[in-house]
Amino acid sequence: MAYGQIKEQCTLTSVFYENYSLDDTYSADEDFDYSLVEENDVIIEHIDDIVDYLDSHVRTRHRDRSSSSNSRSYSSTIIKLLTSSQKLLQQQCKHRQNPPKTQTRKFNQRAKRQIRSLKTNDLSKLFQCDYDLKQEQELEEEKLRLNAEKKEKDDEIVPEKETIIRETTAIAVKSELEIKKRKQKYHKHHRRPPLRSLSAPSPETKKQPDTLKPEQSASFMAFRRYFYYHYRETIQTSLTFSRDGITIKNVRLVPPSEKRYSTQEKFMKFLNKNHDAQDNRKIPDLVFHGTHMNNMQSIINYGLLVPNRKYSDDRPTIAVKNGSAYGVGIYTSTSAQYSTAYTKGTNTMLVCAAITHLPSVSSSKTTISKQKEVQQCGHIVVIRHEARILPLFLIDFHRSCNQSGSINRSIFHCESSKTITSGVRQTKLAQLQLMKRRIETNPFRQIPKRHLRKLLAHKNTIRLQLRQYQKQIIS
Repeated sequence: MAYGQIKEQCTLTSVFYENYSLDDTYSADEDFDYSLVEENDVIIEHIDDIVDYLDSHVRTRHRDRSSSSNSRSYSSTIIKLLTSSQKLLQQQCKHRQNPPKTQTRKFNQRAKRQIRSLKTNDLSKLFQCDYDLKQEQELEEEKLRLNAEKKEKDDEIVPEKETIIRETTAIAVKSELEIKKRKQKYHKHHRRPPLRSLSAPSPETKKQPDTLKPEQSASFMAFRRYFYYHYRETIQTSLTFSRDGITIKNVRLVPPSEKRYSTQEKFMKFLNKNHDAQDNRKIPDLVFHGTHMNNMQSIINYGLLVPNRKYSDDRPTIAVKNGSAYGVGIYTSTSAQYSTAYTKGTNTMLVCAAITHLPSVSSSKTTISKQKEVQQCGHIVVIRHEARILPLFLIDFHRSCNQSGSINRSIFHCESSKTITSGVRQTKLAQLQLMKRRIETNPFRQIPKRHLRKLLAHKNTIRLQLRQYQKQIIS
């Protein structure tokens, strides 16, 4: 520390001390209230001694500034004086039992910021799927409200039969209340200690499996909503611990199509077959599936199909592409990181609901092998029946640039961009018409990166030409 810097600090604090002493609230004769002292103004009392020391001793000793050791001793002596003055003031405060107020605002603010950041990270993100499901729920509630209003209007003109039914229900309720009162009176007169049962606990105390209520499995929309809210955390944190630096950008609903309703109906029928005594169904398992971008539209229309199987409907026959280590079937995985390796040409992945708990259902028409319809080998789940699995959501993820062979393309993709008829130069109008037809037939589309690069290069060349033209005019 230089002599000038220390003296400036001392003079500034001394000015503050003089102004404070001239104030009406404090006089030199009265005792000084050390509780008003702040952290930065701890050295107020002993500033005069430091300034006198600097003027008398330090200047005489350090006129010759040739040696570096003298300069170090110069700074060390001043620091010792400053620290000693602070200690003296603290001792005086302890003696008077009025410790100075410590400024903990900075520390508290930092702690609050850290807590807020942790809360924001822990909170689940809102994706497009959340907004869509909220809108669906609001529309259903409005429909129910309108139906209730219609029923109320119809009930205003009540026939005689309904009044009789209401009277009978009221009589039944009264009879139940009388029976309860009689039981209470009986227990009052015949009090006995309850017998302690040494048997196993009742089934109510045990943890019941996750089940679907009849209201939740009545319609496809209600089932999809409940399925998402049940597996919401697992979907959003499925790629957080990935080593490849993959992050989720969006979660969307699978776009609707006319041919998709048949697959939904089959899945819901298969789900509603098995139910408990209370008419509850088990929730299907969460499963991920990654495919090439060319197969996305067919999956959206017809669902996931078993390869090498002929169908009587419009559904196509699919060939095996990635092998069949555990037999022919629909290969899925419970880990999202594993299924990202099979997403080729796009950064989208399917989130499916798979029914794995029901018994096997085989018919004479379909050629199903003797193997199990559901086979699980670690995190790989092989399904050999089309009605057991249904794609519900799409995850759009982003790969890090450092990854080798990463594909960072636009999200919306369905079909590979095929070149226009080779050898024939078509006009711009014909090209636009062809693109419109493709979009109408296939709205779930992605523009490859190479076409976007060509467009950007073309625009940049036009801009450069315009700038050159402007420069020539100005010159």
